[in-house]
Amino acid sequence: MKKYVILGILTLMFFVGLGIYQFFTLDSGKLQVTICDVGQGDAVVIRTPHHHTLLSDSGPDNSVMKCLGKALPFWERIGI
Repeated sequence: MKKYVILGILTLMFFVGLGIYQFFTLDSGKLQVTICDVGQGDAVVIRTPHHHTLLSDSGPDNSVMKCLGKALPFWERIGI
């Protein structure tokens, strides 16, 4: 029983640490522009300081999804 409590606390600490890391590295309060090579052209992911995300010219298939996985924090990746 005691080992499950310790495992639960360590798991909780891991996810809290991961969330804090993502918050401070991806939410810098600055305009962020990511340009993704999607094959026949480029896709542009723009994140504004007001937490809006814009995607322009995503290409003919879903190859932009890999780039979006790197450009967005994990809490905004639902469905990617």
